[in-house]
Parts: sequence; C-alpha cells; structure tokens
Amino acid sequence: MAAIAGRTRLEVEDISSKATVPNNHRAKLMYYLSSVTTVLDMDDSDSANLRRLCDYSNYSRLSSEETSQLILLCALLSPDVLLNKCIFADDDMCGEFSNSFYKISAVRSRVMVSSSIMIAGQNRSVNKVMFFKMEWLRENYLEPIKYFADEMEAEKRRQERLAKKKDCVIL
Repeated sequence: MAAIAGRTRLEVEDISSKATVPNNHRAKLMYYLSSVTTVLDMDDSDSANLRRLCDYSNYSRLSSEETSQLILLCALLSPDVLLNKCIFADDDMCGEFSNSFYKISAVRSRVMVSSSIMIAGQNRSVNKVMFFKMEWLRENYLEPIKYFADEMEAEKRRQERLAKKKDCVIL
C-alpha cells in the first residue's frame, strides 16, 4: 500500500491482525496492555508474567494479585505517556478496525515518531506505532481503568467501615 503525505511517497505496511476481545473489563485492559507492549517491543519479553497479563483470552485465570499488577502496568503505560509518541488517535489509519499497527519505517514521515521512549526508568526502542479510534481507547482503557478504580475505592470504604466496627467499644 502506498500513501502520499505532502510531497513524500510512503510505503505503508499494515501489520494489524483481527482480535476478538471478550466483553469483560479485565480482558479489555489486558488487550490494551497487549497492544502497547507490541508497540514497545515488550511482547517478545521472556517474562512469563507479562505474557500472562497480556493473554486477554484467558482473563478469568488472573488472580487478584495479577489483576493489581495489570492495573499498575496499564497506569505506567497509560495513553498520557504514549500518546503522540508511539500511539496516535487517527481514524483514517485504522480503516475498518478500531486500532491498527504499522511498522515504523512505513509511517516515519507521516507522523512525528519518537525513536525511543522512557518507561519506568528504562529506554525503550519504538519500532512500531499504533493508531486508534477514540472508541478503542474508551472501550479498552478508559472504561476498564475507571471500573477497577471504582472497585478499589469501594473495597477501601468497606475496609474502613469494617475497621470502625472492630474499634467500636460498647460500655
């Protein structure tokens, strides 16, 4: 596929593949993590734990501790950190999908891409980029992260009420 951007002709290679994500907040957050780790070339990591956190088809197998790790990693790799560096909101580049992946060489002239990005104190090479529609971001990051934040806040309130009941002294 070829694209014209100004006077520069670009060779564009779409490396996207169709994903079927279960309709579950945890699965969607796992898919978000899978997507951004693909862009940051973290998906080839030898970390079995990271692969497990990205395996959105098996979302129900995550323990509550692993779910906490998932939430933390997604917060570290939030759209605020990655937007306009290696992920871009662009409906046209997504085509029929809600997100698409391209080899960096295919889009270097089309967008301003960082050659590397600092994540948790480590410099990560950017070899791919992802374009997304806002619906993708809403469904796979914003809504799930809000769901888990609300759930954690409710648990905190339950724990506080329980602690108050234990502290109650009847005279």
